Amino acid sequence: MQSNLFGGFETMSRNWLEHRQDDLQSALSTVERMGTVEDAAERSSLWNDWMADRLKRWSEEAAAVVEQAQGMSRAMAEQASASASVDRPFHPRERRFPSAEGRRDGKPEEARG
Repeated sequence: MQSNLFGGFETMSRNWLEHRQDDLQSALSTVERMGTVEDAAERSSLWNDWMADRLKRWSEEAAAVVEQAQGMSRAMAEQASASASVDRPFHPRERRFPSAEGRRDGKPEEARG
């Protein structure tokens, strides 16, 4: 279960870092183009286009991260339920520890009078 969890985090982290690197390259390219443009309106348009692209990408990435997190949670839940004992349901007032002697109030079985 841990290997699946860590594998998911590793993939998410690697993708996030790659996308941030792409964002930096895109920003540098946009700034270079803005430096060669003399018209303020065109410069503003370049900036707005870049920001619109970034916001769209970040929105898509956020949705993808949510999907990945949900998938990881489902996989963990499936593994946990597969490994749990399913012989009978657990009652909240019941002790299921083999070494636990006595009742819930801590008194030994023999003391029930």
